[in-house]
Amino acid sequence: MEHHDDLLADCGHGRYDAIQSKTALNAESSWKCSHEGFVDAVRKQCKLEQEYGDQIRCYVLFSNIKSYVPTANTKKPETFASSPMRLIDECKKKSSFARVTEPYKAALKALSDAVGFKPGVVFRVMQKLVFQKGPQLEAFRDQLATIVSEVPECKNLPMPRLREAGQLVYQRLHYASIKDASTLSLLASPLAPDGREMASIDAKRVTADEVKQILMRHPGENFLYDDQGQLQLGKLSGQKEVLRRKMDLGGVGRQFSSIWLQAISAEKHLMEEMLLDPKRGLRKLNQLEAVMVVECQNAEAEFGDDPEDTRGQKIFRRILARTEELSNGDSEQVFNVRVETLRGMAGLLSGSCYFAWGKPLPVDGGVVDGV
Repeated sequence: MEHHDDLLADCGHGRYDAIQSKTALNAESSWKCSHEGFVDAVRKQCKLEQEYGDQIRCYVLFSNIKSYVPTANTKKPETFASSPMRLIDECKKKSSFARVTEPYKAALKALSDAVGFKPGVVFRVMQKLVFQKGPQLEAFRDQLATIVSEVPECKNLPMPRLREAGQLVYQRLHYASIKDASTLSLLASPLAPDGREMASIDAKRVTADEVKQILMRHPGENFLYDDQGQLQLGKLSGQKEVLRRKMDLGGVGRQFSSIWLQAISAEKHLMEEMLLDPKRGLRKLNQLEAVMVVECQNAEAEFGDDPEDTRGQKIFRRILARTEELSNGDSEQVFNVRVETLRGMAGLLSGSCYFAWGKPLPVDGGVVDGV
């Protein structure tokens, strides 16, 4: 069992660090070369190495457990070779796979067979691989304030501000991970060497300058996210039946009237602001859309494994609680926005196929939406 995410850090000058995060449920264990999670990580790294090896500076395996390291009493050669750290050290000392000595050459061959890449590719990955130890699953949230306090410009910030800044950076990264490029951007985008549109990659990019701006932003300055530009006002009538069917499927049909009335009010309120100040109104719409996309999809993901008959109610209650919290105390994201507007935005997003209430709409045997 594991949780994993992939990140690509741009180091400048055409060089990158490929970071893979893996959490082992048994926090007392340690990685060995034969472990499924380690093999899976090396397989992904080998694919990158084979295609983009000249551009990858290093591969980072960020995990809540360390690599196995043999003790002073270890005698068996194969036990030494089962240690990823010992294998990495051996590869860094050698100039090619042919020069690797036993028992590490046999371990490399076994790993090569397991990942499905030639030993030479695995050897190059091992030369670049480093381990970094971190917290388990969501425990990293408790460390965000401490990490932010190490930034020189943030050393004198009070703890509440540090916590807010850390949470904002995390949400910006999360938003980037779920954001897709617009259709227009994809059509106008040049292709990368692998055939993918560059816009699909750029949409998920978070720059160091963006992070710095988030950290230094005054609490009254909102608009955390880039323009998403997909939710359109003035089309509420076409969303009503979609929202009703979704809420019925999710077991929260009794709350439809409340959400629908708040959606009508939210659209009217936002359109009035657009008429008064189009630029500011558009920024506010995009900001609220992004905030609520993250909150609603987080709620759906959190209860995704719960029984279907209770999933929708839990998602609904979580959205009620988070909108209350955002409206009352989170000026970083939704400065001076009523809770009814936020809940109305949830309705607009659900009616526009951004998320379901725990169970997506089936159409002709397929699925049209849902996370």
